[in-house]
Amino acid sequence: MAVLSNNAILNVGRLNAFRLNFIEPGLKKQRDTLLTITLDGVPLRVRRNSLTIRDVINDAPNTCTLTVDDATPPTVGKRLVVVLGVDPKYTLFTGRLQAANASYIGRPTVDEWHCEAIDDTARADWLRPFGAWEGVSATTVAQQLVATYAPGYTSVNVQAGLAPVTIFLDGSERMNGALRLIAKLIGGYFYWENFDLHLFVGDEPGIANPDPITGSKGQILDEPPISQTSDDSQIRTRCYGRGHSENTLTDVGAGETLLPIENAVMFPAGGGAAIIEYRKVTYSGTVIGGSGALVGPGVTPAAAPVLAVADGSGIDAGAHNYAYTWVTAAGETNPSPIASVNLTGGQVPAPTFSVSTGIQFGGPPAGTPLNYVMYITDAAGAGFNSLPSANLQIISTGYRPQLNFVTTADMRGRAVVFYRNDNKGTGWSPVPILGDPPGNNWTHPFPPNQPAGYGQQWTDGLVSYGGGAPNPGEPNNGPLVSGRVNISGVSVGPTGVTGRKVYRTPANQSTLKLLALWSDNTTTTGQDNLADSTLGAVAPATDTSGLQMAAGQVLPGAASMPVSGTGWARAAGGWVIVGNGQQVIRYTGIAGNAITGIPATGPGAIIAAVNYNSTLTGAPMLLGLSATTAIRKGTAVAIWVQRDDPAAQAALAARVGGSGIVEHLIVDERRGEQSLLALCDADLAMYGRPIVTVRYVSFDPKTRSGRPVTIAIAQPPINQTLMIQDVTIDAFAPGPPHFTVTASSQRTSLEDLLRRMVGTLEEGF
Repeated sequence: MAVLSNNAILNVGRLNAFRLNFIEPGLKKQRDTLLTITLDGVPLRVRRNSLTIRDVINDAPNTCTLTVDDATPPTVGKRLVVVLGVDPKYTLFTGRLQAANASYIGRPTVDEWHCEAIDDTARADWLRPFGAWEGVSATTVAQQLVATYAPGYTSVNVQAGLAPVTIFLDGSERMNGALRLIAKLIGGYFYWENFDLHLFVGDEPGIANPDPITGSKGQILDEPPISQTSDDSQIRTRCYGRGHSENTLTDVGAGETLLPIENAVMFPAGGGAAIIEYRKVTYSGTVIGGSGALVGPGVTPAAAPVLAVADGSGIDAGAHNYAYTWVTAAGETNPSPIASVNLTGGQVPAPTFSVSTGIQFGGPPAGTPLNYVMYITDAAGAGFNSLPSANLQIISTGYRPQLNFVTTADMRGRAVVFYRNDNKGTGWSPVPILGDPPGNNWTHPFPPNQPAGYGQQWTDGLVSYGGGAPNPGEPNNGPLVSGRVNISGVSVGPTGVTGRKVYRTPANQSTLKLLALWSDNTTTTGQDNLADSTLGAVAPATDTSGLQMAAGQVLPGAASMPVSGTGWARAAGGWVIVGNGQQVIRYTGIAGNAITGIPATGPGAIIAAVNYNSTLTGAPMLLGLSATTAIRKGTAVAIWVQRDDPAAQAALAARVGGSGIVEHLIVDERRGEQSLLALCDADLAMYGRPIVTVRYVSFDPKTRSGRPVTIAIAQPPINQTLMIQDVTIDAFAPGPPHFTVTASSQRTSLEDLLRRMVGTLEEGF
């Protein structure tokens, strides 16, 4: 050694000739095959060649069997860890010691324990998950499941950003069953390791894949030899899905386009396909149903409110509808009939007036031309607030003229003044009204409760003729603006009514919204000056007042049925449920507070008298049903989907002839349409091509289930990239352990396939 050291000088012992961390090949082989087995961290003495590990894809648990000698007696329930190598280290198994069978070798003094261990998969199944997720990332779903239903477990290795899934869990699946459903939906797979969930698509990040199999010497065993099988027996290129189903509520006639079912929540609102017995149908939409009314005319205000345009601003210009309800301690009635008004935002229509023969004495000479015009004062009775009416000329008959007018606007709080020009002067003078007291400024007030359409008559006093100012000597304050509405005629309610709610539609719309609450049962008038933006809740569609209507019945065969309100009903018709399902009735429209178009006989007819105050509920329905024959009550209607893989169909047709279409059916009544589509797509991805299976024995410690392996060898000719399904690890000494591998082109385990087959048999398909 001294000689070697003296000769090891720069350029003699070349740089890196004695490399840092260099390990002699024999020692490296020994370190790479070193096996460390611990039980709760304490080294465990294991019989040579008794150790076998089984690593299976997805939720089939990994297992380990081994024989422990008497130097380290095992305790069931402790954690078993098997590690291969020193640097790098490969964890081959982690799990719980599940069983230990005590025995002896040769004589009772030499004890041994035949042990079995299982990974963390089984313990994750202790609880059954519940919940519903629609269009939620599989990452989020898995993380929530672990946090809620797998105490002590983590989800660190759940891949981020996984595709959205729709899944409903009702406790029929345990945790691993739920994860298996998720993995199938996203075309991925999962496993548990060290109490942590691994869920991913493609190659799991951060985990090294096995080395490619290239046929190099010593890479795989020659005995048993590598083998390849290609199998068409499970191929499918078209997948049907039959999902959630609901029963029909009643008999339905042939050609019916509206199908009443028990619940429509799971059916797509935008339409889809369904299967009814052996018939595949389409539909265009759904109605959830559930709202309704009472049978009978109801206890509802019978009179519409009376409306009059008033001067002022506040309400948005446009057409508005008004109605009101009676309010009780229990709720309120349906709205009254509707009254309408159109606010142009412009001038209130000017009054119209006429002049007729009045009192004979004191009149102007016959043949005298008399010209009249009329003005309206403002709300304070002061300056003029409207432009004058059109001039009206008459020829005197020797009588005092009478001035008659009618207004279509609301003139409460205002006054009228007339001017006359008799062609003897150059201008107009105010007209004295016969019998008026002096000093009234020639104005004549309207009564304070004057409604629209009010008329009045005055007699011209004929005190002065002509002269005066060319225009009235009052200031003109602009036109009357139609921006408010005076409301009257709001009827008081019967005993039990504590108030009224007044509703109004926004401008040029049809939905009644709350305008005001009148908290008494006496007020009948009010004024509206509120903008549309202040309107509140929508008017009720159902009578909740608790007021009892009079007794009565709707007889069998009737073509219409009075109801307490029709806000819940479809104008195009539908189906309604009487009471708790005693009858299911078809109607084709609504008129007032009645459903109409009920058939006299057959499906949907009234077959027994229906008492007033019976509940009536809109039925859940499928709309726009394609042509079908008659359907019996209680027939199952199931969600139906179809998915095709055109490329797989073309490939199969080119290889074996025919259409290339091989159909497969998946039945899972827990699934809605989107979940069913995802399941069918995942199934086609797995089984759309022949299943290629390769078996071989390797020495590569990176070999594990769920990892892809590339095989490219000349003899036998195999050129595939496959997914490792099953690995059995044994023959640990002497030398490196053997990894006996089954790899396949589809991503499911034999156990998973068997579960599918059992489920299919149980469903009767």
